Amino acid sequence: MKITVKELSIAAVLTAITCVLAPISIPIGPVPISLGVFCIFLVGAMLPPHLAFLSVLVYIMLGSIGVPVFSNFEGGFQKLIGPTGGFLFAYPFMVLIISFAAVLFKRKKVISLCIGMILSLVVMYIFGTAWFVISTGNTVKNALLLCVTPFILVDLLKMVCATAFSFVISKALSKANIKV
Repeated sequence: MKITVKELSIAAVLTAITCVLAPISIPIGPVPISLGVFCIFLVGAMLPPHLAFLSVLVYIMLGSIGVPVFSNFEGGFQKLIGPTGGFLFAYPFMVLIISFAAVLFKRKKVISLCIGMILSLVVMYIFGTAWFVISTGNTVKNALLLCVTPFILVDLLKMVCATAFSFVISKALSKANIKV
C-alpha cells in the first residue's frame, strides 16, 4: 500500500497531537484520567486504518524509549510493563476498530464512529483490567472498580468530544482540499 507524503504528514500531526495531549492527566488512583483515550478516538476517526495504526505505533514507540508522552508526562519501557501498560497496549487495537468502523460506514455517520469507539473502549477495558490483575495481583472485581468504573462516563464524554472534533477538522481539511 502506497502512502503519500500528505497522508504521512497528517498522520504525523495526529501523532504529535497525541504526544502533546495524552500526558495531560488527573491522578485519581492507580489509573489516571488522561487525554490519551480522547486522542486515540480522534486518530481513529480521522485516519484510515493503516495510518491510524502507524500513528499510534509511533506514539507508543516514542513513549517506550523514554519520551514523556504517557500519562503524567512519563515515558520508558517500565510504563508499558507497569500496572497501566495494558491500556497502552490496547491503543493500536482501539484505533483499528474505530477506523474500520468509520471506513465501513463511509466515515460520515456519527453512529458508526460511536459504535466503533464503544467497542474499542470494551477492548481497552479488557486489556487494561487483565494486565492490571496480572501485574498487581488484584482480583478482577477490584481491578474493575479501580480501572473501569470511574472512567466510563469520562470516556463517553471523550467519545462525544472526539467525534465532534473529527467532523470539524474533516470539514476544515476538506475546505483546504486535503483528503485523508
